[in-house]
Amino acid sequence: VLAILAQYREGISPQKLAIYQYGDHGSPATAKSNISHLRKHVSISESPYKLRDESSADFVQLMDHLEKGELQAALNLYDGQLLPASSAPAIVELRDHIDAALRSAVIAARDPDSLIQLATAFEDDLELWECARDNLTAQDHRRPLINARIRRVQESWGSK
Repeated sequence: VLAILAQYREGISPQKLAIYQYGDHGSPATAKSNISHLRKHVSISESPYKLRDESSADFVQLMDHLEKGELQAALNLYDGQLLPASSAPAIVELRDHIDAALRSAVIAARDPDSLIQLATAFEDDLELWECARDNLTAQDHRRPLINARIRRVQESWGSK
């Protein structure tokens, strides 16, 4: 709920919050109940619900940095997927959007350090590892390590 509220700074209705949390089966009453419980810990306005405090979420900051073209600042905030265990529709969509936007920006920049940083976070993203290798100089001491990672990823795909 907090991640959804952080994303919708202008506020969100109980109906939308329920849908964003639970999909088409969401109930505004459930959303209201969740907000009621959260209010014990966080200041949340009446409907439309929004965070009253000047709070900031790292994923919001990350996206702000991407929008400003501040790739390294965005990468430094990326600490893995947003709420990976959540199946809330809004979180799944946001998680996929953040990962795709960051990945696209890093590939477009073609900076080996950024590519390696994100490839390390994404682990088995073959395209990122290959792009990192292809943007290294022939003498770069990291080339053998990246080639080994590429082989490992390829081998793991072959065993599936």
